[in-house]
Amino acid sequence: MKLGFHNSIEGGLSMAVQRALEMGTDTLQLFLHSPRSWSTKEISEKDIQDFKAILRQTGIGPVFAHASYLINLASQEKRLWHASVNLLKRELQMASELGIKAVVVHPGRTKGASEKEAISRVREALKRLSSEVGLERLVLENTSGRKGELGSTMEQLLEITDGLPEKPLGLCIDTAHAYGAGIDITEETVLRGLLSHGPMPVVLIHLNDSKGALGSRIDRHEHIGRGAIGLEGFKRVLSVLKGTDLPLIMETPKKAPDDDIKNLRTVKEILTQLEDR
Repeated sequence: MKLGFHNSIEGGLSMAVQRALEMGTDTLQLFLHSPRSWSTKEISEKDIQDFKAILRQTGIGPVFAHASYLINLASQEKRLWHASVNLLKRELQMASELGIKAVVVHPGRTKGASEKEAISRVREALKRLSSEVGLERLVLENTSGRKGELGSTMEQLLEITDGLPEKPLGLCIDTAHAYGAGIDITEETVLRGLLSHGPMPVVLIHLNDSKGALGSRIDRHEHIGRGAIGLEGFKRVLSVLKGTDLPLIMETPKKAPDDDIKNLRTVKEILTQLEDR
């Protein structure tokens, strides 16, 4: 089972892979640029080759990129919608240049529009992206449903992708988001249903505990075992996930230098306990 984290790109994209190597993880997620900026820099050929080289040398992968936080494919404001589509297009191009498996994006936020109108805008954005760059490197992430976020249910995700000429690569299931949306992923049948009955195949798990209770709509991640899902909850979650080949990437808080190591240790200890049963 491949475990990893969302790693910093401070010092360059290749440093995110180096950080994974130093932690002993074998997959990772990163930002391709500042997630709170509309601008992106051209990646030099040297940086591209260096990035590909360190992946070959270490065997780390798959690598995922998380889309900018500014992107809102559901926006009713034309300027923001066009900016969102163009930025995501550029991120997909960058992922292709670097050999990154996929870009993970939240479907969007209604911002006062009706759900129907917002879903229509997301679908239109995906159609445009499909015609211009393709969707084979795009992954849609479920959300907690807070403040008009789309994608908190499989039904919404199905409606977003229904009738598209090309489907995105797949889905990313975030455990904290699902729990916040009222999906009790600690129940085996619920989690198995989530993994197998979506509109597209699940290709990635964001393994996060939740600061918010079940159904709270809160999107705040917590250290594994220290949130509302808890250690016992994660034992049940991982008992299901260990039977898959899905990469598990943690986006847990990074307030202390050893936070990632502690979360990695917790997950590995749970997996060891499950193997010993």
